[in-house]
Amino acid sequence: MEREKKQIRISIIIPSFNQGMFLEETLLSVINQPYKNVEILVMDGGSTDNSVEIIKKYESFISYWQSKKDNGQSDAINQGFKRATGEYVTWLNSDDVLLPNALTSIVDCINRNPSVNWFLGNVLWLDKAGYIIRVGKVEKENKLWNKHYLFSNGGPSAFMRKSRLMELGLLREDFHYMMDTELWYRYLSHQDYFVRVPAYCWGLRLHENAKMSGHNFTGSVLADKSHPSWRQKQKEHSFLKETYPIPHALEKLWRALKVFRPTFYTRFLHRKLLSVHYLSIKVR
Repeated sequence: MEREKKQIRISIIIPSFNQGMFLEETLLSVINQPYKNVEILVMDGGSTDNSVEIIKKYESFISYWQSKKDNGQSDAINQGFKRATGEYVTWLNSDDVLLPNALTSIVDCINRNPSVNWFLGNVLWLDKAGYIIRVGKVEKENKLWNKHYLFSNGGPSAFMRKSRLMELGLLREDFHYMMDTELWYRYLSHQDYFVRVPAYCWGLRLHENAKMSGHNFTGSVLADKSHPSWRQKQKEHSFLKETYPIPHALEKLWRALKVFRPTFYTRFLHRKLLSVHYLSIKVR
């Protein structure tokens, strides 16, 4: 089994722009994984902070990096996908982290499900300093619900077979916030269903400058509803609602039935992880 694991090469694309405050921690969260058959590609959008200095510091661990203007996060990730040589690919935002031993859990799951094209993990929410502020796993895969686009996910946390990704198409580059959701819906629309990695894999960091969570912080420019990000999010949300319609009654039933799923109670059972630094935990 160990030999089989080493045959699975995983490419991790790290899109970044002026995230020098977090980038080193992000890189180390991959470099320090016990599972080593990993390719790291850093797609920097021409940062003007210390990002390039950090990238050069870890250059010996990085298969490819660039620092030049791009057309946004989705474009940067797609450039990385095209260059990736791994059988499976993912992306890791430069203010997020892979949790300890996450890749071992993911590769174990891939080896148990060799015909599956994509996997979704579980996420822990972190504060700026890396301490856990929210816990809770989400439900396992269920084709009955998934074919109607009903599933939970707390962040990118997806590992995809590259060959299938290239067949279905890369991220929509006109999407800047819900490009991951659109891609998952596209998989499901082709009846290509995921398997849930049972472990916590991803550390999703919430802070005032985060593109997706910054609006939750009082005083952040992203909290102002006149900010262009709100219009873009609404545009993307409307597209998803029209293109991948979810029957309202079915969605209500799906949400109501959550309380009967064992994973629903992990938000209470795992509360001992709250306020713990993510480096102190064991993935499970």
